[in-house]
Amino acid sequence: MFQNLGFRKTAAEIVEAATQKVVKVKAKIEERQQRVNDLRKEYGIDDAALVQLLTAARKQSQSMQFTYSTSNAQVSGSNKMEERTIGAGVVNNLLTENDFIEAERDQVKTLERLIRNLKPIPQYATGNGAQLPDGGFGLRTDELDYLGF
Repeated sequence: MFQNLGFRKTAAEIVEAATQKVVKVKAKIEERQQRVNDLRKEYGIDDAALVQLLTAARKQSQSMQFTYSTSNAQVSGSNKMEERTIGAGVVNNLLTENDFIEAERDQVKTLERLIRNLKPIPQYATGNGAQLPDGGFGLRTDELDYLGF
């Protein structure tokens, strides 16, 4: 309905909204990381096993279960390799959460760059050259929605 409209927001308004968005996205990242950590703890998945599982999941997305090898030295006191099987749902959950975490980290980087670099653009009146108040920046409706305006 209003896709072609642009709305003016000052640099200060955009920076404030972007700062609040960074806080929300970082909180979401923490929440996702906690879910990943909980799954890893529940299934005994160490760092090496996580890499094995995610690599295997990306290669063969049609499998219903995944097997990985791990050394159980901390538990049993031996360096004997042990195989474990993890269901595809768990692996898919880990994969999805990791993908979302990476995407959200990219969002944070972009927002932080915007916050660091967005400055008011001085505008001057035609004729007398007087400086006009901050006319702001044009934002589309999707940008307004993303920033929470």
